[in-house]
Amino acid sequence: AECILKEIYMYRTRVDGYSQEAVRAATQAKALDDPNVDHQRKYSSRRELLHIRMEEVVQELSETEISDTTLSPIEAHGPPKSILSTGDTGFADLTPDEYVKLRL
Repeated sequence: AECILKEIYMYRTRVDGYSQEAVRAATQAKALDDPNVDHQRKYSSRRELLHIRMEEVVQELSETEISDTTLSPIEAHGPPKSILSTGDTGFADLTPDEYVKLRL
């Protein structure tokens, strides 16, 4: 769960491959020169990179003992109440200041 939450917040704060510049560079030849681009994956949008990374987390989990356990079904859709109670919608992009305010 923490790996997924980490990816969601990196996506929302537009860091580590999720910035517009990184996405633009990932689709061009200069991508190898950009330290913000995720060089191990080909992607053309932030959403596509998030999808790729979520699939990797699920794959990694399926190769551990956790795959033998049963998880309780989630009744609600959307962010947990604990996130919503902070005033966060759970979906919008965040500035660094908003991230610090919501997470710390």
